[in-house]
Amino acid sequence: MASAEIYNKALDLLSRREHSRKELYLKLTKRFESKEDINLNLDRLEEKNLLSDSRFAEEYVQARRKKGFGPIKISAELEKRGVNESLISNEIDRFEDWEDLAELSFKKRFPDGVSKDFNKLQKQKNFLWEGNKEFKGINPFFAQLEKKIYKIQNRVLLSRFRGKTKCPECNGKRLRPEANFVKIAGYSISDIIDLSLIHISEPTRPY
Repeated sequence: MASAEIYNKALDLLSRREHSRKELYLKLTKRFESKEDINLNLDRLEEKNLLSDSRFAEEYVQARRKKGFGPIKISAELEKRGVNESLISNEIDRFEDWEDLAELSFKKRFPDGVSKDFNKLQKQKNFLWEGNKEFKGINPFFAQLEKKIYKIQNRVLLSRFRGKTKCPECNGKRLRPEANFVKIAGYSISDIIDLSLIHISEPTRPY
């Protein structure tokens, strides 16, 4: 009798939305005592393809991406829900369009768009290069592709975008980090190099 109740309750929960096995197990343990019966019924549901971590992961990734969440956060959430690492990786790779994700994350972080203020613009550039907890920046994104170089689509993508770029340490200034310790009117020598003559004339004009 208890086994039938467990099965029917599981079906009721699955009829509302997809669940991972771990999610469904935890919900059922709050209502039923026999963990053995719960697992037996979950096995039955998986055999009938009524319960599927793969299907759950696919729907979860799509739903979270539409809300602007990045692959790092989504992966952590799926792992917490008991989805195995290889399945998470497959689903993230399948639905990850980095350019769309970069645009969504940028708009979420900077709703006013590209800033004309020098300091804010530098923060926006750094955000795109390095990313945050929700969004892989340019550097982490390509580092991840290089780890999976055996995939042909990754090799094609790398060949399209990889080339000469600025040094991440000096940002193309060819200066040691110590050179930026000295500042004039709050600007380091690296900052001054990037400023236009109009911007630089005001803070450095002698009294």
